[in-house]
Formats: sequence, C-alpha cells, structure tokens
Amino acid sequence: MSAAELVVECADGVGESPVWDDRPQCLRWVDLLAGTVRSITPSGHRTDVQAGCAVGAIGLTDTDELVAAVRDGLARLSPPTGGWRCSPR
Repeated sequence: MSAAELVVECADGVGESPVWDDRPQCLRWVDLLAGTVRSITPSGHRTDVQAGCAVGAIGLTDTDELVAAVRDGLARLSPPTGGWRCSPR
C-alpha cells in the first residue's frame, strides 16, 4: 500500500470536486467558499480563477471549457481565458 503524498499546499475553506483534466494534464478542484477554481500541473504550475460566487462542483466538457455548478444554476468557464459564461435556464 502506498503512502499519501501532499500535492499542493493550500488553505481552501472547503476544497471539493477534484478532477483530472487530461487535455492540459492538470488536477482541477474548487474552493467552494472562496468561489475559486484551482488547477495544478505535475510540474507544480498552479492557476486560480475567481468565479465571484460559490462554486460547488466542476466537470469536464468536450471542449476546453469546464461546466461549473453555481448558486443560480450552471456556468461555463474557459480556463485559458478565465472567462465565465452563464448557461440559460
């Protein structure tokens, strides 16, 4: 059995929804309370994108965007640009 290894030091209020994104080769997760979508590559490059609202979960799509569960429904995030787009209800 392998021992657990710390991947990234962060002080998330509530870290949730970890997902491996094989396209850019990074681990993505959300800090629910801070409304931040975080990612880190195996080399240690880390990025944070602020949503401006609580983000409960993220999921991969068939494009380079992510889908995010937010308070008012769903939104799309473009990690390369950091842009958010709300989905119609």
